Amino acid sequence: RAGSRPFFNEPYVRRFALEHGRGYHVRIAIRPPRYELFVDDMLTLQFASTAVPAQAAPPTVGLFVDRATAQISDLRVYSLDI
Repeated sequence: RAGSRPFFNEPYVRRFALEHGRGYHVRIAIRPPRYELFVDDMLTLQFASTAVPAQAAPPTVGLFVDRATAQISDLRVYSLDI
C-alpha cells in the first residue's frame, strides 16, 4: 500500500521461564511480512510487519539482550532461496 504507514499486527507471544545455565536452540524465520521466533522448536513469538519492506535494504543480523546477560555460541545465519 503505497503511502500508508507501517504497521505491526497484534503479536502471538508464548511466555515461559528460562533456566539459568541451560542452553537453548533459538531459530528465527523471516518471510516478510511474517517474523517468527522459535525456542527449542516451540513457537514463542510471531507477528507481521510492513515497517521495513524486504527490498529496502540488504539483510542484516543483530542480537539484543534486555535486562540480562547471555552467552551466544555456534551462531549460524542462512538465506533460504525458495
